[in-house]
Amino acid sequence: MANKAGGFWSRGSFVALTGGFGKIALGQYDNPLFTSGYTYNPFGSSMAFSPTMRHFYYNQGNIGQATGGTSFDTGFVNSITYETPNLGGFSATAQFSPKETTSALAGRGNSYAVSATYAAGPFAASLTYVDSGIAVAYDGDEKVIGLGTSYDFGVLKAFAQYTQIKQTADTVTPNVANKDRIYQVGVSVPVTEKGSILASYGKEMNKLEAGGAKESDTVVSVGYDYFLSKRTDVYAVFSNNQHTDLKSGQTFAVGIKHAF
Repeated sequence: MANKAGGFWSRGSFVALTGGFGKIALGQYDNPLFTSGYTYNPFGSSMAFSPTMRHFYYNQGNIGQATGGTSFDTGFVNSITYETPNLGGFSATAQFSPKETTSALAGRGNSYAVSATYAAGPFAASLTYVDSGIAVAYDGDEKVIGLGTSYDFGVLKAFAQYTQIKQTADTVTPNVANKDRIYQVGVSVPVTEKGSILASYGKEMNKLEAGGAKESDTVVSVGYDYFLSKRTDVYAVFSNNQHTDLKSGQTFAVGIKHAF
């Protein structure tokens, strides 16, 4: 699957050095927003059933919402990433992707991302900030701040996320100034040693700065996930999607997944 930059080796393609100092990676490496996005919702990185993933990456250019979500991808191309070691539950990530152009046109700038995470015992939380300005590879100048958290009560694990995306008008690409607010709450409820009920509600609210036009997109997903082994699981999911001024759409799927 090609990324939004349209390049070869379009997913995780990097070299890295790991040691007591942490980890340094060069190449296309996961962006901290993507990592936080899939960590704090029960459907993980599923672009089909996770409300968060759909609102981050799927809405732009789909379902009539040309300005919704992020315009950059799950990883920054040609980036330098540093991850600290875990220090008593605390860790951090810093990522830099140079603009690779001398153009002074709007949106053509360097991209940065930083995140701070605490995960110890049943509680975990991450705060992430992204400043994306690679119009050459992607589509515009965006500033994103996201907060994700989870708490494992034993009988269930609760998730919550809030993300704000502010996109600057770009004279190079067909983007306009707009702002997104994205919410998600979810639970994972273990019903057997290997099976869990998953449920997630997410809403994206988009507002154009010029004229103040508003639209929203809501996704509700409910499913059951059963692990046949450590790396293989089967699932059944029902999802409902409601967009402003459009009829709601429903999706039902059953499948099997294997992690290589």
